[in-house]
Amino acid sequence: MQRKALWPYLVMSLLLVGSPLPAQELLIVTEDLPPYNHKVDGQVRGLSTQVVQAVLRELGIESPIQVYSWARSYQLALKRPDVLIYSIVRTSDREKLFHWIGEVAPQNTYLFKLASRPEVELKTLEDAKRYRVGTWRDDVSEQYLLRQGFVRGKQIDNSGNPKQNILKLLKKRLDLTSDNELSFYYRVKQLGYDPALFAKALKLDAISTPFYMAFSRQTSLERVATFRRALETVKQQGVYSVILDQYLK
Repeated sequence: MQRKALWPYLVMSLLLVGSPLPAQELLIVTEDLPPYNHKVDGQVRGLSTQVVQAVLRELGIESPIQVYSWARSYQLALKRPDVLIYSIVRTSDREKLFHWIGEVAPQNTYLFKLASRPEVELKTLEDAKRYRVGTWRDDVSEQYLLRQGFVRGKQIDNSGNPKQNILKLLKKRLDLTSDNELSFYYRVKQLGYDPALFAKALKLDAISTPFYMAFSRQTSLERVATFRRALETVKQQGVYSVILDQYLK
């Protein structure tokens, strides 16, 4: 084959070497967790979503974000390669289950109660074992409470949706429910209730840590490193700070 005939093949090879992994191999999953990630008029939006989208733009990748239940998103990220999951809390139990890309948003988690129930008083987490606590499956707060000796069906009432826990709290079918602060009050307003009806009973300091984006363990280290660099670039350029200011000021 002549040199001229070889040239198009050499150019194509160089382009392929420098290109990111095909977007169709990437599955991005999240849950309905406003204001961090949720659907608005069919579009996935929110604080964490904007950070993830900024990273995708930095990499030149177009890939849809799928909103599932947290349990389904979590299981997909545990079992399948090339799954990017957010917003996920980084804990010691989860440390070796994922490749951690970086922080996408701050958050604080509490046990909430009805403000009209002064008898539900917590000084320590151990005090909460006297009450019924609402959680949802595979959520970080449920995992944390189980590690602290709480028992499903006894202290823990497991729901499929955090909004159900708010409604159960109002009906006094629960004494407490766990949630991060921004999402809890956002959901209360979505349901049409006054946030003043509720009060923080106890902060869960151990899991009041930032939300992350992370890859499934079966994902190539090359892809993981590419996303880490892109997230760092987004932060260095000030894009991350601008996004945070939209929600936290």
